[in-house]
Amino acid sequence: MQDQRAMLEDRRSEMQEKLRNLRAYAKALRQKADEHDVEEQHFAHDLMRVENDAQYYEAEIGRLTEALGGAESGGALAHQRGAGAVSAVAACVAFAAGVVLGWALLPPRGGR
Repeated sequence: MQDQRAMLEDRRSEMQEKLRNLRAYAKALRQKADEHDVEEQHFAHDLMRVENDAQYYEAEIGRLTEALGGAESGGALAHQRGAGAVSAVAACVAFAAGVVLGWALLPPRGGR
């Protein structure tokens, strides 16, 4: 049982590290884009992928924490779930904005 627990803890640590790296990447991407006056439309797809991947890692961290019997404090777990909801909403808004922007940038067609 201890080996399985250690494996789950290792996996959770790995997922937490990947999540931190994703967040750092998104922050660095936004900073560089701001420095060089790059419009968000040019990197919005990357940000959407980051958010989708972050949602996956957050869900996995939650699942692993539950499998470990809630080893983290309840507040930390509640914060992770709240962050997941915020990420989901942000991803939906980003997707909708991308669709609208993509639609606006399409060349005119006769039937539209």
